Amino acid sequence: MKTLRYPESRPTVDELLEWAERENVIIRTDSGEEFLLASLDDFEHEVESLKHNDDFIAFLDARAQEPMVSLEEARKRLLD
Repeated sequence: MKTLRYPESRPTVDELLEWAERENVIIRTDSGEEFLLASLDDFEHEVESLKHNDDFIAFLDARAQEPMVSLEEARKRLLD
């Protein structure tokens, strides 16, 4: 993953796209905001992006706290 500081570093859009073809690019502003530029066609990039998405991780954590349902119970619910 490549990280650059903005406005300290000002690559062209073409340069950013070239970098994003090879690896995720994090653009960090002076105010501390971070932006991620990633290829959506590459599954590994999507996984990497989601690993750093706080909202998505919170969603997964919340789902993990929900009670489990057995396969038998799921079938019963679907068929009734």
